[in-house]
Amino acid sequence: MKRFITCLMVVFIAGYAGASSSSVAAQYTDAQTLNMLGIVKGDGGDFLEDKTLTRAEAVTLILRLSAEAASDSNSSLSFADVKDGTWYYDAVYEAADQGIVNGYPDGTFRPDDVVSRRAFLKMILEVQGYDYKTDFLWEEVDAYGVAENLITDEYDAGDFVRRDAFNIIVNLLKRPLKDSGVQYIEAMKTQGIITAGQYDSVHEIMSFSNVEIEAVKVPVMNHIVIGFSEDIAVDIEDVSVVITDRSSKAQKTVSESGC
Repeated sequence: MKRFITCLMVVFIAGYAGASSSSVAAQYTDAQTLNMLGIVKGDGGDFLEDKTLTRAEAVTLILRLSAEAASDSNSSLSFADVKDGTWYYDAVYEAADQGIVNGYPDGTFRPDDVVSRRAFLKMILEVQGYDYKTDFLWEEVDAYGVAENLITDEYDAGDFVRRDAFNIIVNLLKRPLKDSGVQYIEAMKTQGIITAGQYDSVHEIMSFSNVEIEAVKVPVMNHIVIGFSEDIAVDIEDVSVVITDRSSKAQKTVSESGC
C-alpha cells in the first residue's frame, strides 16, 4: 500500500539493539537505471563509469533518448572520418541532421575526441527542446544546466567522465520538455522510445533520486526517525535499512512495515 509521508518516515527495527549507525542504501546507480531503459549498454556488465566520453559515444547516448533516431541514415552530410559500417555511423549523421552536433571545418567529425561537460550539456538541452543560439548561447550552457537541475554547479572541473554524463541523463529524464511540460521519461514512453514495462521499472526508482536525508534521530530504543528533504510516497515493504554494529563490523538489513 502506498503511504504519503510528510518529511518524516519512521522505521521500527525489531529485536536488534546493538546498532550504532544506520543508512538507507541506494539500490541502483545511474548507469544501472539507464541500462534498464536500454540507453546505456556497457561492456560485459561494466559501464566504464570512470572513462572519458567520446563524441561518438555522446551522440549515441543522445540518439537513444530521441524519438527521431533513425536506424539508417540518409544524410546529405559527409564526414571524412565517419565511415559506413562503424558502430556510431547512424547516430553521428542523425545527430548532425537534427543540428545537435556539427563537424569541423576540415570536413571531419573526430568521433574519438573527448567531450567536455559543456558540450554534452548543450546536446542534452537541445533534446529537451531548447534551441541553441535562440534560447541559449555557448557561454550560457552551464547556467541553463543548473536552472534545469541537470547539474548542481556552473563550475566545470574539466574531469568529465561517463558517470557524470549518466547522472545528467537521469536528471533529464525527470525534467519536463521545454514546450509541452511533459516529463521527459513520460514522453519517451508515449513516443515508443521505451516500453511501458521499462518505464514502470525505473519510474519509482527515479522518484527518490533527488530526495536527501536531512536528519536521523533515535528518540527511543529500536525507533529510528528519518527526516527527508521533501514529501515522498513509498511502499514501506520496499524500505531497506542497513544497520552496522561498529564493534563487530557486522551488518544487518531490516525491512519492517511499522510506519
